[in-house]
Amino acid sequence: MSNKKPKPFFNAKNIIAISIAGLAVFTILFITVKVLGSDLDEGLDFVAKSVLPLVATWMGAIIAYYFAKDNFDATTEQSDKMIDKLTMEKRLESVKVTDAMIPLSKIQHFQLADFLEKKIMSEILDNESMKGLNRFLFFDGKKCKFIIHRSIFDRFITVRLSKEEEGVQELKLKDLIAEKDKAIHDYVHNGISYISQAGCLLDAKKLIDDNKSSEDIIVTRTSKENEDVLGWIPDTLLAEYAKV
Repeated sequence: MSNKKPKPFFNAKNIIAISIAGLAVFTILFITVKVLGSDLDEGLDFVAKSVLPLVATWMGAIIAYYFAKDNFDATTEQSDKMIDKLTMEKRLESVKVTDAMIPLSKIQHFQLADFLEKKIMSEILDNESMKGLNRFLFFDGKKCKFIIHRSIFDRFITVRLSKEEEGVQELKLKDLIAEKDKAIHDYVHNGISYISQAGCLLDAKKLIDDNKSSEDIIVTRTSKENEDVLGWIPDTLLAEYAKV
């Protein structure tokens, strides 16, 4: 949805156009009244041959100004958008994923095997070492298996509560991974896109754009999910590079 505000009607361009139109109408009425007070035939002939062409010229100038300016503004705005897009794509294409990624050594991650049996509410979300996190990266050795957003944990709990199920306090990470709700399942199991270390940020952006469930890019040697993690590019980091 566009955040562009509509232009006010009483802007400078419209005021000029209204003023010229008003002056034209006033002029033709004034001259018409004057000439009609003299000889009728001569007066009408003067109005037809002199006043009306002059007013028509003024009105033509108003129309040309009014619509040509709108068309020019629209064309300029469209051109600016195309230039912005090209500029963004060129910039993303020029940045290697290995230069932008968060390297493995700086990624806060957790071993999946250590957390499968842990309770989501008390042992993960309320865990002191996890409280400030919005994304939880679960690894198997140096391989990334799941990246689960806090919002997915919240949604999972809400879904279970909506079914009036008891024992939500006992729900474990393995229960979330096994959840069949499509939206939750897709984000848990398809939430990671993998990219080769030879790729660029434009490639990363296309991966996220093509996968509605993915907000995270994991960099590996050849983009295979069973390879060791080299780095991580969350969509928030990608967005910083995409800003024009």
